Amino acid sequence: MTKHAIRIASTQGSATLSKGQKTFNRLIKKIEDQRKLLQAWQDTLPRFRAKHAAEYTPAVNTYNQRREEFVHMLDKAHGATGLTRTERAKLSDIIASIVDELLYSDETPELIALYDRHNDVAFAEEAQMEAEADKALLQDMFGIKLEDDTVLSTPEEMAALLRKKLQERQEAEPTQPARPRKASAKTLAREAREQAEAQGASQSIREVFRKLASGLHPDRETDPAERARKTALMQRVNAAYERSDLLALLQLQLEAEQIDHADIAALSESRLTHYNKVLTEQSRELDDELVSIEASFDAGDPFSRRRVHPTRVLLWLDQDIAEIKAATAEVTRDLTALLDIKRLKAKLKHYRIQRDDDDFDPHGLF
Repeated sequence: MTKHAIRIASTQGSATLSKGQKTFNRLIKKIEDQRKLLQAWQDTLPRFRAKHAAEYTPAVNTYNQRREEFVHMLDKAHGATGLTRTERAKLSDIIASIVDELLYSDETPELIALYDRHNDVAFAEEAQMEAEADKALLQDMFGIKLEDDTVLSTPEEMAALLRKKLQERQEAEPTQPARPRKASAKTLAREAREQAEAQGASQSIREVFRKLASGLHPDRETDPAERARKTALMQRVNAAYERSDLLALLQLQLEAEQIDHADIAALSESRLTHYNKVLTEQSRELDDELVSIEASFDAGDPFSRRRVHPTRVLLWLDQDIAEIKAATAEVTRDLTALLDIKRLKAKLKHYRIQRDDDDFDPHGLF
């Protein structure tokens, strides 16, 4: 055990520890692990963002530029002589499929016109159909009425309109004063117990803070070096108290030699109950922070229960960059090879027009 590690040790094994002591040790270990993981994310995220901006985004831009060149080449081939009606239909399917993806990030008039030439339904008409479907979904799910001229261009607009309509409905509904229900003795006892535990937990943090503040007050020191040391410690104490970081406060008490490991082992069960409540909440907040970070990395499967780890995301990014560059190289080769009408016809011979229930692979058109 390191000098400032927080643990309740037993010379006769964990069997001699009380339930509260075991819970305390488990929570301390969990928080330490969560902090290490959070620090790993904080070290990794700047590197990930820098690599994403320097390599991934340019690679995607280059890939999309090559694909735009590719669809324009295919569009030109579509109007050339020497192709059958079936081959032209296949070319139109390929062009529309690629342009549909390009339009997600670049709705230029030129791409929209190209899409409309090769798709059975115009881009604007499809957008209108999707908007109507979204409106119908909102009305069915939440029982709200939307005007015919309502326009929902983005998910943000949809969410804002939903909040507005639900608020309007809530304000329009007459409110009946709720009849007070007499709480049972069991409910009252539970609420009183929870309130007492919350007050005890808060009081426990304040007591640790006050003891530290009293012993480390730098203004009471005449020695400049000791005053500087205590000033630095007090800055850490204030920061830990602000975020209700009980573990950090206890570690600072050890560092300041206000307590030792024997004092921690001698904590009463009531005090441990209060400490464990604070540590449980502290661990929950750390977990929420970690989940928030991990949510942006779904590993390609948003329903996966496996936790994402920072050691993996840079590897995934490298793999994505390599795949995009390989796809770009493939499109670049096709730009040259498929200028030959015979090679184009040979490729189209093996191409199958995608149906609605098919999986379309934009990296393997032929």
